[in-house]
Amino acid sequence: FKQKTAYEIRLSLVGSEMCIRDRYIDDFAFRSCAQINTINLSDEVLTVGNGAFSGCSSLATVFLPDSITSIGQMAFYKCENLTDIKIPEKVKLIGAQTFSGSGLRSVQFSSGITSISKGAFFDCKGLAKLTIPESVKSIGRGAFSRCANLESVTFLGDAPSASSDAFAGTSPTVYYTAGTQGWSEQFSGLNTEETPSQP
Repeated sequence: FKQKTAYEIRLSLVGSEMCIRDRYIDDFAFRSCAQINTINLSDEVLTVGNGAFSGCSSLATVFLPDSITSIGQMAFYKCENLTDIKIPEKVKLIGAQTFSGSGLRSVQFSSGITSISKGAFFDCKGLAKLTIPESVKSIGRGAFSRCANLESVTFLGDAPSASSDAFAGTSPTVYYTAGTQGWSEQFSGLNTEETPSQP
């Protein structure tokens, strides 16, 4: 007989909708919990561990409060029903494969993000448009690779450093704002177009 963890006990009591108040969500805490469809993290939560919700195939709604400072690698890996996410302001880094293979169609990045790690959004076939804030300085290998339906990526700031295969297997147009620096006719193998600066 295997003793249940505190997370497993809570899951069996709460079921498909969860409100989590722990300050730190452990690595792989809810991995492959197929019955979870909604997660509401309270503003007491500071970190989401590596693989914390990976493989939660029914997970469709996640609320990440502004208190969150870090989201671990593979935290939402293969959450195939998760369609949108808003990244909190204090999160600086999106870890390796954090949302890889998920069902994301919309990502709202905060102005605090500085780095998008390798494979962070790999194989997110639902993504069609992205807006990258000016705070982003680096994009890792395969960060948006195999996002087969990606049509456009709009950068609000200077060209970040990016791996040559950051967008491998995709063919969006990259849009950059007039007056920003570091842009040329191509970015990470993709064609670029200048757009007017905002008033």
